[in-house]
Amino acid sequence: MQAQNTSSAVEQDEQIDTAIMGMLFDSPRPLAVAEIECEVANPLHVEDGIARLVAVGLAHRLGELVFATRAVISPPDWRGRRRVRAGS
Repeated sequence: MQAQNTSSAVEQDEQIDTAIMGMLFDSPRPLAVAEIECEVANPLHVEDGIARLVAVGLAHRLGELVFATRAVISPPDWRGRRRVRAGS
């Protein structure tokens, strides 16, 4: 039973992180934490999700604003050059 609870908690964290990253990736500007909380199914976990994304280098946080890192927005291709995101 313990393993099942841990597994579902990990899955929930992954869903929150994925939802936040999707919002950050699609936004042309930094988002307020409150904006993210309004859109995510479980807003109580948004702070933890943002902290996880910042810790692994996928997001930056400046006070109440959050935005994706440049590596997420424009990752290098296999030759080491930066790819241009569609529409940029």
